[in-house]
Amino acid sequence: ATASFGALVVITGSNFGTIRNNAKVLFAANRDDATATLAASQTPFPDSFDLAYIAADESNYDYEYWSDTEIHVRVPDGAATGNVYVKTNRGDSNYGQLTVQSSVGSRSYTERKTYVLQVTADVQNVDIKNPVSVMFRLPRPLVTSQQPLAELTECTPQPIFANYRNMIISQADFEKGSSRKQRFTQNFVVSTYSLHTDVHERAVKPFSEKSRVLYTEATRADTLIKSTDERVVQQAQDIVKKTSNPYTQAKRVYEYLLDSCELTAEPVKQRDEPLALLTDLRGDAYDFAIVYTALVRACGIPALPVSGVLVDADLKAANHWWCEVYIENFGWLPVDPALGAGLAYKAFKPQEDARAFYFGNLDSQHIAFSRGWNEVKPSFINSKTVYRPHTYAFQSIWEESNSGTVNYSSLWNAPMVLGIY
Repeated sequence: ATASFGALVVITGSNFGTIRNNAKVLFAANRDDATATLAASQTPFPDSFDLAYIAADESNYDYEYWSDTEIHVRVPDGAATGNVYVKTNRGDSNYGQLTVQSSVGSRSYTERKTYVLQVTADVQNVDIKNPVSVMFRLPRPLVTSQQPLAELTECTPQPIFANYRNMIISQADFEKGSSRKQRFTQNFVVSTYSLHTDVHERAVKPFSEKSRVLYTEATRADTLIKSTDERVVQQAQDIVKKTSNPYTQAKRVYEYLLDSCELTAEPVKQRDEPLALLTDLRGDAYDFAIVYTALVRACGIPALPVSGVLVDADLKAANHWWCEVYIENFGWLPVDPALGAGLAYKAFKPQEDARAFYFGNLDSQHIAFSRGWNEVKPSFINSKTVYRPHTYAFQSIWEESNSGTVNYSSLWNAPMVLGIY
């Protein structure tokens, strides 16, 4: 009857389906406009979108067991006291009641903004001896508790897959001697909220469920986050000292970066390793986010780097990077070290104390495209692949051609905001 964020809830019933497929469990949502009525004629929201509910998040491994008669699911971030129900392709269940509360703290989602966002990429100057296919893997904006809507409204050309691991897979085929230019265009409607949290620091305890997939995946080292590097481990120990409180540790790492490192508006030249920030103490928003995540993971705290765009008051979108830290019985805590360090940014509503605000809070001008590293496998044998570092999504392959000798040029245009509601 009562559960905190991240707690495991068991739902019993019948006819849920032996496998989940696209079925989901929905919880009452903690949003300031959760009961608002959306007029389809006045907003770009799809008819099926419901502000009053939030689904358990597959990317957070919220679904732990699913059978025809029983479901084990975690209470997602953004849930509130109220109705819970199961939605399947064969219909919806009756409502159950759940009280959501946590001794660790609370969160609120306010000031929704809805953007019309366009992402384009071009292929041209193709130089080939034989017919070739070029595949583009275009990142999609995420669906999260803070960003509950990311609807693809237009996609040219018709994609192979509209949503595969949060990517749009599109392909262009070129004949020998082809001189044509191919443009890939995607339009999205993205809705985001400002997230405000209130954490009771003394109530935070060290992570107890270390067997959870969320914990193991968000604390291990990977291609992007080198949290086992000796420099990172030693620096993390020096920062947190004997403190065992995860919230306190995460805050000390944040304060260390802001007090010890200089934020630069552009990437530091002749350097492609973010960990150099620990030695030369200079770096951009990307370096701050990657190093912060690595240091927090080295403390044994689940953390994710987030990549996307930051939309300013003039509706100009720029690549941006921030972080999330997981606090047990509370959920994900947003942290933006670059904005906390004073990154120049024209906000709709400027923060009086950016340093304090961006540890635990986030405005609705962030649009997220990825959380953590997305290791993509090639689709072709002996293919030529392209990786785009330092951009608005963390994925290992952005472009792929089925010939190792093909030459072409590609241009990824910065995401553009076409409108705001």
